Amino acid sequence: MTPTAHSPERAERRKAAATGTETPGASSDEDRRRTAIAALLHRVSGGLNNAAMAFELGISPSGGADASPRVMRAGLAGVEQAARATTLLGELLDPGASDSEPQSRLSDVIDMLRSHAAQCSIAVRMEGESPAGEYGATTAALAVASLLDGLAALARAGAGAGASLSLGIVQVQGGARLRATTVASAPPR
Repeated sequence: MTPTAHSPERAERRKAAATGTETPGASSDEDRRRTAIAALLHRVSGGLNNAAMAFELGISPSGGADASPRVMRAGLAGVEQAARATTLLGELLDPGASDSEPQSRLSDVIDMLRSHAAQCSIAVRMEGESPAGEYGATTAALAVASLLDGLAALARAGAGAGASLSLGIVQVQGGARLRATTVASAPPR
């Protein structure tokens, strides 16, 4: 049955949201899922936008010069970023549908978590940070789990100055995964 404006399911959700009596796990999980979907869609859009700009510059260079290989590589990098984000989005929306090969990058997840943390004024630190900023390949399922766990850790840290999150990478069956090693909440105001 599809919930209507007057169905018991919708009325219960309105009541829970209005009184603050909703189940913390359920709404928090759904909020994290929505945040992850938004971050992944933003990453897809950004990658494709960057690719389009680079290809446009590369195809019609000023002065009639040949397309710069660097500009074309930037365009391909945008397409690759969008493709990786689309794979993660597919895994988030349909768990188990993606390939179990380690083709996802934890660096993509870390970038999304850092972006979200910056919006909330939370400092994010990596333990054992790679000098090149690249982190091990992993499966889409582990990358999505890392993203959702990272968003949960950011929620526990709370917004505001003084809040911080330290992340580490652990090897599990199937690839690498992020784990929150330290969560420091912002001091009360």
